[in-house]
Amino acid sequence: MRSLPLLCLLALAACPDADDPSEASVISSEADTDTDTDTDTDTDTDTDSDTDTSVDCFARASINQGVAGKVEWREGNWMPGPYGSGGVATPVSTEVRAYVPLYSGDVEADSSDPEAYGRYHLLIDIAETATTLSDADGCYQIALEPGEHSIVADDDGAWYCNLFDGMGRLCAIEVEVGALTSFDVIIDYRASY
Repeated sequence: MRSLPLLCLLALAACPDADDPSEASVISSEADTDTDTDTDTDTDTDTDSDTDTSVDCFARASINQGVAGKVEWREGNWMPGPYGSGGVATPVSTEVRAYVPLYSGDVEADSSDPEAYGRYHLLIDIAETATTLSDADGCYQIALEPGEHSIVADDDGAWYCNLFDGMGRLCAIEVEVGALTSFDVIIDYRASY
């Protein structure tokens, strides 16, 4: 069991800074479109699955400023190694909303399924900044003003987000002037990692 702390330290070293929303992948709208833009550090691109989820929603975006990404359902065994081949990924067509940054005190956990971590209901009356629907491939895009936003997706009547930063913000992203931010919503409370 002595290797467990080392494993934890190695895993943490690969993580982006949770206190800095700018760690989300940002690509300027003036960037060369022939370059590979799939260099984000999100944990949303796992190739251990037998399911092809290779649609690049970010590359398909037609806006120059805001957020673009994919909404995806994951279930099964996503563990690395020879026994992790049972993971299934399915694109989700659903409502996606952007809010001013939501904090942990702004939401309460959905109690309809105690094992469904990441499902929330808003405790405050706050209007969304923008809303859209993801398509059949799970792709969405939202034009947003520069600044910080929270991105959530509808999951059967609850808002899904399983990512908090070090300041208690839910699924926080930062949109820069003239830039498109990549952010995938991975609904994975039925997946094992």
